[in-house]
Amino acid sequence: MGSLCYAQEYGLQDEKAIEEACDSVMEEFLQMNYGGAFQIMNEFSAVKNEDFEKLKLQSIEQSSFVIQNYGQSLEFIKIKEKELEGVLKEITYVIRHEKYGLQFRFLFYRGKGDLWRMTNFLWNDELKKLIAE
Repeated sequence: MGSLCYAQEYGLQDEKAIEEACDSVMEEFLQMNYGGAFQIMNEFSAVKNEDFEKLKLQSIEQSSFVIQNYGQSLEFIKIKEKELEGVLKEITYVIRHEKYGLQFRFLFYRGKGDLWRMTNFLWNDELKKLIAE
């Protein structure tokens, strides 16, 4: 599974754009198109390209593990959204698979030009932690 953090010059204008972008990324993950998901995220990521590319490659490598162990993906659900003072926003999704689920977390920071940039992305199978939060 994977995660990343850092900074670059792209961004999203508002919360509607964030939701549409995240839904597009999740649709790609749902279709097991991990490369496509990272291509979309690259458009609004604040992450350095080499780190982003490393996480992308690791994620693509793990996609066969996901299918083998969790089964085919069924749907994605936004399960949590939290915003702090109009500066930080975290959105958590779960993709339901036949046997188990995966969580996907996006953290956005509103900075220069009031643009929202993804500053952290995480995906893993630690669903139990979602219940404890």
